[in-house]
Amino acid sequence: MTNKLRAPPAFQEYASDTLANMQFRLLSLPERGLWATMRMECWVNINIPSSPHELATILNLPISDVENNLTKRVLSFFLEKNKSLICTELEGYREKLATKSTAQAAGGKKGGQVTQRNHKEHKKLSEANLEAKPKVLNRNEERRNDTKRRESPVKESSEDSNDSWIAAYEKPSIHEVNQYEKMSKGS
Repeated sequence: MTNKLRAPPAFQEYASDTLANMQFRLLSLPERGLWATMRMECWVNINIPSSPHELATILNLPISDVENNLTKRVLSFFLEKNKSLICTELEGYREKLATKSTAQAAGGKKGGQVTQRNHKEHKKLSEANLEAKPKVLNRNEERRNDTKRRESPVKESSEDSNDSWIAAYEKPSIHEVNQYEKMSKGS
């Protein structure tokens, strides 16, 4: 499998930056249209022909429109190289995206390796725990937690205080019985 990166589908453009650019503001409306069309073509195909006749054919525009509007002002946004025009701004952006994508792929690969290593270590520990058997304690041995935690004995309360409470519960007073009977009969 090859690691060829897929071309980015779009480029980000800040309208405020473009409108603030004095070179752009000097373009006429038809020049701006040709400039924008040329940039889009450069994004898709990286370069475009520098010849007005070939450019008109590629862009599917009338040759007269391309010849009249392919001015020095429009060409100032492009670099001519081997009879082709390249938009250096877009190529810089494309390179930035490729660098970011490569760094993200490397980070993902590194993170995946860490995850796999942790998974393998966890699996080894799980397998080791399955084979381990608990130690059976002799009658005289205490578990480790039992030696640290000794509970204090519970104080026994006197039986006298319990006896009076139990007696009151088992034999309600006459007054309590009469109260109950009155309330239950609705009187």
